[in-house]
Amino acid sequence: AEQPAEQPAEQPAEQPAEVPAVIQPPSQPTPIPAKPAKDQLSEAERKDALFNLAVKFGELDEKMLEQKSLSEAAAELGLTVKTTELLEKDMLPADFSSNFRDSPGTAADAIFDAPSGTKKFEPLGDDQWLYFEVLETKDPVALSFEEAKEDVRKDLVSEQAIELMQEKAEGHYDLISAAMKEGKTFAQATNELKLIPVVRSEVTRSGTMGGVMREYTIAARVNPGELSDLITDTEEDERFGLARSFFLLVEKREVYEETGIDAMVDMQVEGRLRGYQNAALMNWFMQAKASANFSAAATE
Repeated sequence: AEQPAEQPAEQPAEQPAEVPAVIQPPSQPTPIPAKPAKDQLSEAERKDALFNLAVKFGELDEKMLEQKSLSEAAAELGLTVKTTELLEKDMLPADFSSNFRDSPGTAADAIFDAPSGTKKFEPLGDDQWLYFEVLETKDPVALSFEEAKEDVRKDLVSEQAIELMQEKAEGHYDLISAAMKEGKTFAQATNELKLIPVVRSEVTRSGTMGGVMREYTIAARVNPGELSDLITDTEEDERFGLARSFFLLVEKREVYEETGIDAMVDMQVEGRLRGYQNAALMNWFMQAKASANFSAAATE
């Protein structure tokens, strides 16, 4: 589970079946709804929020090391725990495709590579934290003939439906492309086909996860005023929601300052500094011990 550091209110996200997720928003001023998300916090407020969130999850980990249950530890810190049913890796919410900040791999990889009983927390994405506990795992089992037959039937129906959907989307794509080449606007072309475009505004690299992150990545390679290629989801892409065929029109692109990078670098520098200070202190003790020619009595 994850929680954006700039989020002012507690919003639990869906979690994988084996994973109780802990969500805790950092304490911060309530933003004005009309302002874009990236402008809700100043750089100093964002840095403080990220640091406070990291401290909160560190306290949670300490309580877990005291052999407390996740529910007990979370309750003491005012955190919320959410547990889901068993599910397969490709059915995880799209947010779990996000990469860890300090280690390789995605949240989904870590969860499904971990054995039952694993308890771990990691910084996720640009400004989030994930604490997961694997409660139960089940190995794949062989299906009976009737079960396998039903699965094949469902797969065939799904495959045929996706093919029909893609064929229809390709037709719309070709008509809109031709209309735009003739001088019509995207709005005029879609209106003639009675299509209703889905508008994505204020989509940035920071804070966009899952399906929206994928749309951002596609749009980043398309020139303003042009259409992207047609993208078709399959049943293997269910973490992005229902299967769909879609294409993007990029209206405009703007450069913005990513303040979260500075905050993340500052946090890493502070962490390294504490590590070096501890190492220097231990070195001083070792040097003092050597100078004093100190030795402990042997024990049996």
